[in-house]
Amino acid sequence: MKIHFTRFLFCLTFFLSSLSSLLAQQHIDQAIESRQQVLIETLDGDEFSGRILSHDSTSINLETENGIFSLSKKKIKKLESYDYTGKFKFPNPQDTRYFFAPSGIPLKKGEGYYQNVLLTGNFVNYGIHENISVGGGVEFISLSAGVPIWFLTPKIGRSLSEKLHVAGGLLMIGLGGDGTSSLIYGVTTIGDPDLNFSFGVGYGYVEGRLSSSPTINLSGTIRFSNGVALLTENYLIGGGGFFGIQGLRFMGPKHSFDIGMFNILGDLGFSIPFAGYSMTF
Repeated sequence: MKIHFTRFLFCLTFFLSSLSSLLAQQHIDQAIESRQQVLIETLDGDEFSGRILSHDSTSINLETENGIFSLSKKKIKKLESYDYTGKFKFPNPQDTRYFFAPSGIPLKKGEGYYQNVLLTGNFVNYGIHENISVGGGVEFISLSAGVPIWFLTPKIGRSLSEKLHVAGGLLMIGLGGDGTSSLIYGVTTIGDPDLNFSFGVGYGYVEGRLSSSPTINLSGTIRFSNGVALLTENYLIGGGGFFGIQGLRFMGPKHSFDIGMFNILGDLGFSIPFAGYSMTF
């Protein structure tokens, strides 16, 4: 009886696996029929963007800027429409933020990203509406110590034109059992995802009181090749302090790596390296 049951489980597992593979294959075939310009992600983690030249039951011939590739359908993890028509090979995967500060460009509905800052800070943001995104995160060292520092980052934004975007939101920080501190902000971005400048104003909200003077944010980016952009993010504190991050972003269609220097000016000014990683989904 046990042997028969084991055989039954084996047959059921094989059937479900085959059915799942068949459904995935049908999904890819349907996508091919309606989408000639595509972005393909393989099971190995490679990404290809280009135009489908032809396909059969086992493979796809894809024309890219680097030549023609024959991809096995069995090794395709995801196939998406790809209607980007800009000057670069793919759109900026992180146009809604700089190193950390938000731009006025809204996160699209159904799109999101994971961000890691200096290995310990972990954040997720997701577009729940064309103009609304929600997000949050946690710092791992404080979490492991039992006094987690957490973040909440809702944002409302709208693109008024191709080169004018506005947004407002809240940055709330839970200070590991010592209460919370918040920043209510608004930001305007002039430019497109590859070349823009942002001006933001925020007011701190601590212990039920709004700060009397604002924090000013001045940020910008210039993308000068397919995979590299220059970023600057700067803050003027109401009391007269200044700090900022200057550096580079190295990017692909879904992933990006940020490196730079975190600088604090003043009598006790110093600089430390900054690093971050993000993945869109």
